[in-house]
Amino acid sequence: MTTVSGGESGALTAMLVYRRPAERRDLLRNLADLGVFVVEHHRRDGWASVASSTAADVAIVLAGDDDDRNLVANLAGLSERPVIVCVPDGVSTHGYLEAGAMGCVSERDFSRAGTRLMLEAGVRARSRRTQTPAVAALVLNGIEFDPRVPAILHAGAARTLSQSERSLLMRLIEAAGRPVAVDELERMATPPGEAMQRGFIKAAVLRLRRKIVELGGNPMLIRTVRGYGYALALDDAAL
Repeated sequence: MTTVSGGESGALTAMLVYRRPAERRDLLRNLADLGVFVVEHHRRDGWASVASSTAADVAIVLAGDDDDRNLVANLAGLSERPVIVCVPDGVSTHGYLEAGAMGCVSERDFSRAGTRLMLEAGVRARSRRTQTPAVAALVLNGIEFDPRVPAILHAGAARTLSQSERSLLMRLIEAAGRPVAVDELERMATPPGEAMQRGFIKAAVLRLRRKIVELGGNPMLIRTVRGYGYALALDDAAL
């Protein structure tokens, strides 16, 4: 089950991964006090898909045992987002720091040290957003694409994108109107650590087209190249 709670628009976003039972109330209250928007993930699998689709600024892992070091390493490698680990009192933090965690604190110290780490993660997130270069200010015939959020925007309205949708759109922009094969799109849009699922690009294209329509654009801006893949229609003649 994945639930969403609290936070203001544009605030820091944290993905909270439960690998063991934990007291949620105090933790969520502390994060809410910091203005953090939280995505909670309670299952033992599917974390990579959730991490990819939420575009979280930071991942917080409530680790349960040493096997969770692999999860921390994979989350740290999934993007530039920092990973904060919370372990039961008395459990060594060394292995998690070696796995790439930005910080690792015990449950007893989380309200104090965790707050400091979240503030540091916020500084890093703002720095990444500032340093990420824009990709073509106006793409898709006037619909703007901001890869940092990520989102597409038009006339003050916006539709956020999953990481797979972002990767798909960026690759089509890089191709500058040339067709890109479905196989290539599926490989590059599959989150690290997950098996590639055939056919999911078609669903991602449908979602992107729907969002383009919701912003008043033409869904055929992403055109199907029959038997091969997809391409951007960069001018009206291609629609």
